Amino acid sequence: MAPTSTSKPKAITWDEYADIVEAQWQLVLNDPACSERKIQSFLEDHPCLLPGYDAFNNAVRREGLPPGPIFEAAFSQPRLLPGTRSYVPDFMWLPTDSQKQWVVLIEIENPLKPWFRQDGQQTQYFTQAIGQIYDWMGQIDQPGNAAKFAERYHISRPVVVKYCLIYGRRAEVMKNTRGTIRNLAIRDDALKIMSFDRLHPTEAARDALCIKLVRHKFVAVSAPATLRLQSNLPQMWRGVNQKEEAVARSPHFSDERRAYLIERIRYWDQQVRDGKFRLVPNRE
Repeated sequence: MAPTSTSKPKAITWDEYADIVEAQWQLVLNDPACSERKIQSFLEDHPCLLPGYDAFNNAVRREGLPPGPIFEAAFSQPRLLPGTRSYVPDFMWLPTDSQKQWVVLIEIENPLKPWFRQDGQQTQYFTQAIGQIYDWMGQIDQPGNAAKFAERYHISRPVVVKYCLIYGRRAEVMKNTRGTIRNLAIRDDALKIMSFDRLHPTEAARDALCIKLVRHKFVAVSAPATLRLQSNLPQMWRGVNQKEEAVARSPHFSDERRAYLIERIRYWDQQVRDGKFRLVPNRE
């Protein structure tokens, strides 16, 4: 039985949430002990910071709305192909439109790694990061691998892959008098490179989960405190397990809002399993 309107605690507003996340993000980035592992964990908790929700604006908008990724979720450390040697990026979005399935693969490096040497040439760290992505491009382009990837992630549309490397800090580039971003060895339009300072909360991704593929099952890692149970989400999430656990451990929910969402998710999952789910405006 659905709760009455007086028992529906509201989500935190987007502006409140964005301010909190932005402030905490700056603390993480400016921590002298910052590490790739800490960055990974923070971005898992707040996938709205990740670029590529809209395939960098190339995905066609539907009815004036941003194209929703598969499962309305960012994937954390997804294994793209079967086998132990498969490319495993740090994150992935799968934005959809009426014609294509966009795949945005995101690689992060330690923010403390430098862009340039003293002579203005790019560092070996940057060269290695770029080289790794080009190796992965070649792997995905091998005959048959695109079909294996599509099968693994339940994709039926033609696939277009884009890559994103998040590397270093803007301050180093700004103060460097010999090297600039234009001097870096970047040879592919499918690759976007940005500093960690470019990452800011994106409201279009306010309802996006973070999920992982674990033993052939999609498992929720986190849920955002701004999450609204919109009419299509229960169906989009029907293949995602442990959503209640993700809400239970994710930050910035009030106790009342957390309990409400867990109850609603359980109810709608059962409705979907029983074939009784119906699309209606504003399920909250």
